[in-house]
Amino acid sequence: GEIIQNQQITRDVYLLKMRLDKEINFKAGQFVNIEAMLETGKKIKPYSIASSPFQKDVLEFCIKKVEGGAVSTYLYNIGLGTKLNLMGPFGQFILREDNGHGCILVGTGTGIAPLKPMLEVLLEKGYKENITVLFGVRYEEDVYYEEFFEEMEKKHKNFKFVPTLSKSGHEWKGEKGYVQD
Repeated sequence: GEIIQNQQITRDVYLLKMRLDKEINFKAGQFVNIEAMLETGKKIKPYSIASSPFQKDVLEFCIKKVEGGAVSTYLYNIGLGTKLNLMGPFGQFILREDNGHGCILVGTGTGIAPLKPMLEVLLEKGYKENITVLFGVRYEEDVYYEEFFEEMEKKHKNFKFVPTLSKSGHEWKGEKGYVQD
């Protein structure tokens, strides 16, 4: 695929979008391996797909730039139009059959990436039970995809987005602490 967007969204997280040479079928929650050609040689790194499986020709990734991370730094600096090889999809972290009891999706940091398409699939299929996304980050400026989730809340009465900060300031009125608690 070809890089069509590389946008920094927080101090250390960026969105990377690729237009694929051919469509792929994947399930919400799966990942692909991205092949990076570094000065030290080829490196392959897995990244969760953050885009909806209904859009098969463009993949979105939510990537944290890791200090000393060769591939995340390479991708952070990659130019538009650059071609990369992908392998996959892989992974079993996918939606299961509806159990009729509602759904809670819990993630921290870039772990939100596979949850976003899961939510999109549930809402697109007309899921009627309650859905909650608990999204844990350190600081308020680390809450990304906020506009997307707030728009989904407006459109779907059964959906609730709960950003939770582990290092909140006094002005933060939302949830505080760790989502696993």
